[in-house]
Amino acid sequence: MVAAYDLLVVGGDEASLCAAACAARSGARVGLLRSRREAKRRADASICAVPNFVWRRLDLQDFGIKLEPVSARVTLMTEDQSVATYASPRATDDALARNGSEDHLLWQSFVGDMAQLKQASSAANGSASPKNGVKTFTAFLADRRQLSALGQLSGSCTDLLDDYFSDPKLKTHVAAHALGVAGLGGRELGTASVLPEFLDESAWRVRVGEGQSSLRTTLETICEESGVTMIEGALQLVSIESGKYKTVEISGGETLKARVVFFASPEAAVLAGVETPFLSLPTGRSATAIMRFKLKKPLPPPAADETAMFQIVDSIKELQEARDCAVNGQLPDPLPIEFEFANNGDLIAQTKYCPKAFKEENEWRDWTGQDRQIVAARILKRLASRMPDMTDAVKKSKITMLGADDGENSVSAIAPPDLILVQPDRHNAIGAAVHMVDEVLGYE
Repeated sequence: MVAAYDLLVVGGDEASLCAAACAARSGARVGLLRSRREAKRRADASICAVPNFVWRRLDLQDFGIKLEPVSARVTLMTEDQSVATYASPRATDDALARNGSEDHLLWQSFVGDMAQLKQASSAANGSASPKNGVKTFTAFLADRRQLSALGQLSGSCTDLLDDYFSDPKLKTHVAAHALGVAGLGGRELGTASVLPEFLDESAWRVRVGEGQSSLRTTLETICEESGVTMIEGALQLVSIESGKYKTVEISGGETLKARVVFFASPEAAVLAGVETPFLSLPTGRSATAIMRFKLKKPLPPPAADETAMFQIVDSIKELQEARDCAVNGQLPDPLPIEFEFANNGDLIAQTKYCPKAFKEENEWRDWTGQDRQIVAARILKRLASRMPDMTDAVKKSKITMLGADDGENSVSAIAPPDLILVQPDRHNAIGAAVHMVDEVLGYE
């Protein structure tokens, strides 16, 4: 008999596991499909915070998990200049004042306004929902303040930042951390909508305390105890034969049925070999490079803070130029990168500004081993530009590419995008994944 599920989650990251466990605890029949490679993936890098409502639904307090917030968001610029912001608006105000930025007087107002814009966006989405009716949406449209807020969110990130700040370093810092998660440039219409989510408390990065079991391991236990069927294998085919269920074929010839096939991130979809319109850049022609460095000895952390999240970028213009390069099939130089120090001493760096494929003489070509080496060299070069001892400190390194057209994906066929659900890049990926699954399954 073919197993049938209300929800099939594909992927083994924290957002996938939380969505699967919460759906199972709400009464859904849930399967979670992941490959052997995913099951063995290390998970000592930071993740977005686990919202309180997810924490309570999964009773995480019973597992002794202690999540430590990343201390700061730091952007390292040229000439030893840096900007840092913190979870506390007051602490950020003080830090910006010490750094000589007159815009420190505006930071708390900016954070407050972004919270209101987030509420306006949520109200618009709720009011537009068919279950709320036309009258509710008409009333929403009559609220000029709400319409003004939506007008701001439909603009560009750079324009919205210009409305608040004059300090180019602060604007670059905010844009780098807000847009880097999706490899965006900032001038595109609609990128302003990233800012309210970026400043939400659930978007703040956290990591498990040193010496504790990883959150991923704990969530796997919770999934099993909640009745989630853990399935090992690779996705091969999704199709509709009849009724409300989709037919899902996985490696080894096994067949499943599922009402909803869900990916909690574009990365999860890419690892499964799924092409969707929700990949990092709006055009879909993007790839992510992740590098893990094992160090011979600890490096002095920039800004004397080894628990921060770091960005290396010189200007908002650089972000836009990198984005344009990636979309047009070119590898940016310099590459905007994000990095952090893991609890085990490794340095983990990544960039989402790589092209999905390369364009040469009006012809597209796939990635090669040489391309990977060039990306790795540029990431190391960028790190060394801020940490001069970086090159000599590297013991070994490994690069992983996600979304590159290099022939690694094993999917033989896949359904059109309307048969699957892929969550786009989100700063608050865990909370957003649970909300999305609840809504689709009718629990909201």
